[in-house]
Amino acid sequence: MNKIKLLQTLVLVLAMSVAFSAQAKMYKWVDEDGVTHYTQTPPPGDIESKTIKPRTGPAPKAADKKDNSIGKNQKDKDDKKKAEAESDDGISDAEYEAQVKQACESARKSYQSYQRPRVNIQNEDGSYRVAGEEERQAGLKRAQDAINKYCK
Repeated sequence: MNKIKLLQTLVLVLAMSVAFSAQAKMYKWVDEDGVTHYTQTPPPGDIESKTIKPRTGPAPKAADKKDNSIGKNQKDKDDKKKAEAESDDGISDAEYEAQVKQACESARKSYQSYQRPRVNIQNEDGSYRVAGEEERQAGLKRAQDAINKYCK
């Protein structure tokens, strides 16, 4: 399978497996000991709380930073890949790199979705169901494998 078809397939699979999170309310409150709590249920009693919206977007920029300890061998391999003017399936290196970057971003979003304790999966008919723990763990593994492959 050539590179472009492989990447298109991966992006399609990841897009289909991305879990859509339920828009649950989140509460932020501080107990009598000064400890801040974040919960999906209101605080007990008459404790004052603040309703917050959970973050559903991509990971913060700091999480996307590359490790600066890349060795010389890895840098040489990267330089060699960039030196190839045209790949065997007719796409330029720039196009290929853009597709790899897109696959990486999709994998990160998928991983972030599966990290939630309650993951909603869209069925073929458009309805949603809650994924079981085994299915959630399998989604985490698939997304982590894709991150390892495409996010360098």
